[in-house]
Amino acid sequence: MNKVPPLDIYRFEIVLELLGDLETPKYMGSLLRGAFAWSFRRTVCVTKQPVCDGCLLKGNCSYFRIFETELAADHIPYLKGVRKVPHPFVLTPPVDGKTHYKTGDRLRIELKLFGSSVQLLPYYVYVFQNIGENGIGKNNTRFKVAGFSSISDDGSKDEVLSSDGKNVKTALLPQRIPQPDEPDIRNTGSVTLDFITPVRLQGDGKVLLDGKKISPAVLLNGITRRYLALSGLYGGDGFSEIKPGFKFDLIRITENDLKIYDWGRYSNRQKTFLDMSGLTGSITLAGEIKEAIPWLLAGSFVNMGKNTAYGLGQYTIKFN
Repeated sequence: MNKVPPLDIYRFEIVLELLGDLETPKYMGSLLRGAFAWSFRRTVCVTKQPVCDGCLLKGNCSYFRIFETELAADHIPYLKGVRKVPHPFVLTPPVDGKTHYKTGDRLRIELKLFGSSVQLLPYYVYVFQNIGENGIGKNNTRFKVAGFSSISDDGSKDEVLSSDGKNVKTALLPQRIPQPDEPDIRNTGSVTLDFITPVRLQGDGKVLLDGKKISPAVLLNGITRRYLALSGLYGGDGFSEIKPGFKFDLIRITENDLKIYDWGRYSNRQKTFLDMSGLTGSITLAGEIKEAIPWLLAGSFVNMGKNTAYGLGQYTIKFN
């Protein structure tokens, strides 16, 4: 069985206490990701150029490192044709279905950081404080960062932000990814993936919005491609030569209730509306899945598919 390459994964909970009423889109991830990127760039950019292309400082810029890093990766099979590398973070919004929050409500955001990107944790804290001061949403609703905690394997939380909001604890332990030889996993006959947020998987270069077109190959290639890229870029061992040997013809889908989740966002950069629709629901894999289990476990920690920085593609696993 191929081992999944190492990648330290850190989870945090950010608690935002609203200082006014807030209206959000159907999926709040676009609002959070947009405000985060805008505020980060505004905070660290010293040249104030409208774009990063051609900037003399981009090689040493924390914004460019997180949002715009480019990669000549044609020599890496699972990154062939990729120019912009995967972001080293995932911001997952509340998934309570609400679009209106009142003054005093607390929003709980999950942040995941991958590998070496945890070194920039103080930037993430400061940027969220900055967003709170300037406001978010169409009414520029202000908030205060009421908590910024690391999450351990058992779900317990440890505050990383000092009470005065000026110091950040950086001695942190990464998450432990469960191993396939653990008792409750070892003898599983099938695996169910339950998507908490919409997933955008590609087939033939297009996002698949018909759940019946999702095959074992589409799922597993979507996971391995992303995880191998993240571990190579932000892990300590560089790019791996591992080629997962999945027997796609011996893996079957026994249940599939994936359905379309229709949403979109307006891109200020591109000045157009972008369709961000994906699939939600669950799907069950059975058959020769032993080789796939380590990758399915790892994928549940880094999300799956496109636009994961918005929190898309988050899923839980049930072993049957």
